[in-house]
Amino acid sequence: MINDIINVFINLPSKHLSHTIITLAIIALLLMIRRIHRYDFRLIDLLLGFLPMLIEIIFQILSIFHREWTIIKTLPLEISYLTSFVIPIYLYKPSRKIQCWIFYVGIWSATAAFVNTIMMGAEPWYVLLRYYGHHGVLLYFGISLYINGYRPTFKDYYSTVYTMVFIICIIGLINITIGSNYMFTRFKPPGMNFSLLMPDWPYYFIIIVTIALLFCALLYFIGREKLHKSIK
Repeated sequence: MINDIINVFINLPSKHLSHTIITLAIIALLLMIRRIHRYDFRLIDLLLGFLPMLIEIIFQILSIFHREWTIIKTLPLEISYLTSFVIPIYLYKPSRKIQCWIFYVGIWSATAAFVNTIMMGAEPWYVLLRYYGHHGVLLYFGISLYINGYRPTFKDYYSTVYTMVFIICIIGLINITIGSNYMFTRFKPPGMNFSLLMPDWPYYFIIIVTIALLFCALLYFIGREKLHKSIK
């Protein structure tokens, strides 16, 4: 099993590795500046917060232009894309529920997207922009929340898990209705990812959801305690 996991890493597309490194380098630079120099990042946060929407508009327009748009593949119904659309709402009207959602789901989905991938290595630039842009912004805001003083509570974790399961059920019903596979509720995702090592449906999906819940639990144990700045 360990050798199989190593093989997944070894066989990741070279373009995915290069794009991931570039994305992480940009995020690290922004976070370092925020952490060390304490600049007012309000304007930068606003720009980055609305960036996923701009990216999604570009993606949808170009998908239509190139006649690649399809209701079963092109809608932004992945949990990472839906989460990134919530960021502008949080920036203008902060709430504890949105805060913990971005922290848990944002960091988890970005980590999953970078550690393995659904990318095949031959996608057009606007597909890559969508994938790495959305997940990069999510990782940036998830870590930024912690830097700014957010500390997760068990109540936050419970709320996130409850909402996550609810959204997965809704998307699952949509998939059954229109024949799509958003959030991979019906069959395994493409690309070089750990689902290759998992059994077929429904077991692979149960494993993926379990890993997500365990990862969020790990975030809770790592990030709890210390200063707790709660947003009422």
